[in-house]
Amino acid sequence: NITRRYDRSRFYCFDTTLKDFDVLNSQFEEKLLQLDSVGYVQITETNRHALDAIAKEIYSDSEMDWILATYNSLFDMWSMKPGDIITYPSLTDLEEIYIDLQSTFNTFPQG
Repeated sequence: NITRRYDRSRFYCFDTTLKDFDVLNSQFEEKLLQLDSVGYVQITETNRHALDAIAKEIYSDSEMDWILATYNSLFDMWSMKPGDIITYPSLTDLEEIYIDLQSTFNTFPQG
C-alpha cells in the first residue's frame, strides 16, 4: 500500500512543543530535494488548489501531495496560480530513498 508507505509521519518526527512535524530533522526530505525532476504539471484555474488531485494523477495516490509540496518548496498551496509549474520526481526514485532509509535505520515496517 503506497499510501501507508509514504505517510508523512513516517519521515518526520512530531515535535510536541511546536505541535507539528519537524521538517528540519528529515533525512527523507534531504534526499528528496536532491532528486531530478522527471516531469511537470502546469497549474490551471481548475487544479490550482488541488495538490492532492495532482498527486493522484502522478502517483495514483492523493496522499502523496506533501511530497509534491516539499519537492516544490510550497508552503502555502493557496499561493499557487495558473501558469505555475509543479515538478516531480519519479516513483522509482522515491522507492530508492525509501529502501535506502529502511536498510539504514531498519525502522520502517514492510508495506
